[in-house]
Amino acid sequence: MTVLLAIETASDTCSVAIAELGKREFLSHQEMASGQSEKLMPMIAAAIQAWGEKIFLPDCILVSCGPGSFTGLRIGIATAKGLGLAYKCPVIGLSTMTILCAGLRQNPNSHQKPLLQVMTTKRSDFYTAHYDQQGCAVGETLALEAEGLRQYVTQHFEGAPFWLVGNAAIAVETTLNLSSVGAEIPSWNSIPTAAFCVEAYKLLDQRGTDFAHRDFLPRANYIRPADSRQAKRIDRQIFHQDIQRLLS
Repeated sequence: MTVLLAIETASDTCSVAIAELGKREFLSHQEMASGQSEKLMPMIAAAIQAWGEKIFLPDCILVSCGPGSFTGLRIGIATAKGLGLAYKCPVIGLSTMTILCAGLRQNPNSHQKPLLQVMTTKRSDFYTAHYDQQGCAVGETLALEAEGLRQYVTQHFEGAPFWLVGNAAIAVETTLNLSSVGAEIPSWNSIPTAAFCVEAYKLLDQRGTDFAHRDFLPRANYIRPADSRQAKRIDRQIFHQDIQRLLS
C-alpha cells in the first residue's frame, strides 16, 4: 500500500501526517502563527517514531503550497524537498485551498451547497476560492478586498445558499453580513491540516490526476509577490543537517 508523508505549514499551523492508504494514519498538529522552523523537523521525527516501523520509506511526500504564510510556505516546501531527496521519492505540491476543501468535504453536509473559502492574508484582503458541490474548483484562487469579495458573492451566487469556510469566515461574515445573501458558516469549519493533505491526494487520485503535471510541483503559490521584509532566505544548511539527523 502507498505510504504518504504530508506537511502543512501554509496557514497558522504546523501539521504532519503519515498515512498508509486504506489502513492507518497518524497526525501531529499544532496551531501557531510562527515558529514552524523550530517545530517542523522534531514533529516529523516524532511522527516517524510513533509510526512504529523500523525502516520508514514513504512512497510520496505531500506539501501544502499556498496561498498562505510566506515564511510558512518556504519552510514546508524546503523541508519536503529535502526529505524527497533523502528518501528518493516524489514530492507533490497541493493547493492549500484544495486541501481545505477535500478535508471539509468529508462531512456529508458539505455536499448540500457550494463552498466559498476565505483565508486571512495579514493584509486588508482575503484569499478566496470557490468550489462546487462536487468539490471542483470554480475559477482561480483570488486575493480580494472586502468590496471585491462582496461583488464576487453577488455575481457568482446570486442569493443562492453557500457554505462560508476558512479562518477568515467569521471576520468576513461580520464585515459584509453575507448571511443576508445566503452564506452560512458551518459548525465543521476548520483550517488546513496535514490529514486534509492526505484527503486531497485521495480525492485527486480517484479523479485520475496526473501528479507529474507541472501544477503539482512543490513550489509556493503566493498569488502575488512577497513583501521584501517577509522574503527572508531559509537557511538550507540547517534543514540539511536536520534531515541528516532524522535519517541517521
